[in-house]
Amino acid sequence: MIAHVLRAAHTCVEQVRVVGRIRQLPEEVIPMEFRETTSFISDAFPDGGPLEGFRAGLESLPDSNQFVFLSGCDSPLITPKVIEYLLRMAEGYEAAVPWIDGALSPMPAVYQKIAAVSRIEAMQASGERSLWRLVERLQTRRVTREELEQVDPGLEALINVNEAQTLETVTMIWSQRQPITD
Repeated sequence: MIAHVLRAAHTCVEQVRVVGRIRQLPEEVIPMEFRETTSFISDAFPDGGPLEGFRAGLESLPDSNQFVFLSGCDSPLITPKVIEYLLRMAEGYEAAVPWIDGALSPMPAVYQKIAAVSRIEAMQASGERSLWRLVERLQTRRVTREELEQVDPGLEALINVNEAQTLETVTMIWSQRQPITD
């Protein structure tokens, strides 16, 4: 699944990071075809959850990266069109996050690096670990269903694989898609 996410990301962004747990090795996570073009970063502390992973990834990027795209490895239906759209929607905001039928989807989304780092550090200092709470603390462009459907009619980019049935659905969708190319 991560290969699909990496393929889409590499077509749209300059630098790609994969964040893993402490003691995880890059070769355990990054497929062979992406090892030369993708950096592997470890969380700074164990069991920090997605917020710590995001912080570690952000800290590894130079400040010249104003906006960053964030996705989980379990969202393999992300496409370059969706990434580019979210990047455009983030202009003038600290984040662009899908807001579908009143439900927040903090991944996949785009965040302004400096704003996200400062909010995450403050949250971690107070013991908070929620990506949802991060989005609440940022000046966020809520991307609606109707807006996102302009580039992703079935909202497939928001599907994450957490169970076998969802993996079957994703596998069926993959079989019907054209491969992503540079």
